Amino acid sequence: QGSSEIDTSFRGEWSGHDCVMAIPDGLVQADFECGTFVVPINWDDPDGERLSFEVAVLKSRSAESKPDPLVFIGGGPGAWNLEGYLPSHAVAVLDPINQEREIIFIDQRGNGLSDPSLYCPEYDEVAKQRFGLALDNSEDAEAYYPGIQACYHRLSGDGIELSNFNSYQFASDIQALMSELAYQSYNLYGISYGGHQVQIIMRDHPEGIRSAILDSSVIPEINSTVDRGANFERSLNLLFDACQASNTCNSAHPDLKPTLINLVASLNEVPHYSPITEADGTVLDVYITGGRLLNGLYSALYQANFLPLIPSVITATAAGNTALLDAFVPQIALVGGTDRGLLYSVNCTERI
Repeated sequence: QGSSEIDTSFRGEWSGHDCVMAIPDGLVQADFECGTFVVPINWDDPDGERLSFEVAVLKSRSAESKPDPLVFIGGGPGAWNLEGYLPSHAVAVLDPINQEREIIFIDQRGNGLSDPSLYCPEYDEVAKQRFGLALDNSEDAEAYYPGIQACYHRLSGDGIELSNFNSYQFASDIQALMSELAYQSYNLYGISYGGHQVQIIMRDHPEGIRSAILDSSVIPEINSTVDRGANFERSLNLLFDACQASNTCNSAHPDLKPTLINLVASLNEVPHYSPITEADGTVLDVYITGGRLLNGLYSALYQANFLPLIPSVITATAAGNTALLDAFVPQIALVGGTDRGLLYSVNCTERI
């Protein structure tokens, strides 16, 4: 039938090395095989400019490991994986799977220990400074802009084409990595944004995928940014309804929803000052407004172990006892752990 051309395009290059991330508690270096994977920065031009990302393969605890690993893809986009999800999930969450399968953690392109990194220290610095000012909601949002803009101009000034950092390019990265590591079949686990990413991989590169787990995901066609406020309100109402349906909770925290509404208005009028001491000993001034309290509750709803405490935080603070609120302030004022350059590149390309 004639000859066919052989595709000699660059498809990625693996380089194994000792792990560069901190080894999580309960594990040792020998539990991992780590490496750097070099790929085209744009898969439409496979022989053009290149970038790299870091990979950590957590070996199976069984001598007879199953051949299809679990590929873990974290949230954000931009949440740290090798120095975020790996230490928090490898043992506490994924150990049963690790008993018989390898688990692959990846700092996707632009994320964490990858090169280039889309980390925005300018954003984190502005985010910290704004806590020392009692700003209203609009001012609080606008305070981020200088940090975002400074990061954008630095990254683009370094010649980084930010439009190449998206779910579609990353899906090709995963397919190439699985091929390079000679996995004939593999399983995908995506949490939050990672669930969105898994669906992109399933659609664009279904070859070799044995199964997929979508943990707290949205479908790619949904603009979750637009729906965020309504989803947050729905989640709070579910919490309020559950408390009202419980005799114990309802007796301790009656009228929880109006109590929160009044508390938000009160804190917006007179913010609560609660400084925190950071790991390096630096004291960070923090003013908790009503808007910032709501932002903190939004994050707290992600954490199952914190959910039972939310009614107590609301009720006690409204009654003038701020001890629980003060303990909650580090959660509200949490900064870091996310590469904002990647977050905004993905969101602006795919959602907004």
